[in-house]
Amino acid sequence: MLLHKWFIRNKNDISRYANVKRVDLLVKQDEKELYSMKNIQKYLIVASLLVGILMTVACGNKADTASTVGETMKARFQAVVAENPNASVIELSDLILEDKSIPFQGGSMGVEPGLLTGFGNTEITGFDAGVMFGPVIGSIPFVGYIFELSEGTDAKAFMDTLKQNADLRWNVCTEADEVTMDQNGQKVFFLMAPTTFEE
Repeated sequence: MLLHKWFIRNKNDISRYANVKRVDLLVKQDEKELYSMKNIQKYLIVASLLVGILMTVACGNKADTASTVGETMKARFQAVVAENPNASVIELSDLILEDKSIPFQGGSMGVEPGLLTGFGNTEITGFDAGVMFGPVIGSIPFVGYIFELSEGTDAKAFMDTLKQNADLRWNVCTEADEVTMDQNGQKVFFLMAPTTFEE
């Protein structure tokens, strides 16, 4: 009975104490939720920053180190000629087409002086041997040539003729982005291609 009277007299104190405890628990629970939300926000911010940094680095490296298809093929031409100085123009084109950066199956065929694909109605002359190389599928805007110039042919004038008459839209369905040319001795490299094979 004594306990009962004490309980009745202190009922308000007990309920206040219980409410305070409940409020404390609710505050602590709210603090935990708020703390966990802040952590999630921090993780999301950090993750967003990391993704941004990685994209910037990846794109930055790509722009800094990537070269166009023409530049890559020109370098390949110089390397192949240096390694195989006595190779025929067809052998050189086959070696160029082995480059791993070319994402298509390629083929080569010999050409003779006269009308050539990619030069409109202009006859290309002044070479003893020539080869055209490109993709087996004609929907890729890529056509290349290697010419072995005839004795007495002015290489600069020959290359100027190629450049002036090059038609980047020689293929009705597609259009190349760039013309690339180079020379190594009596051999002249010519290419019309996209700047990149990525879409």
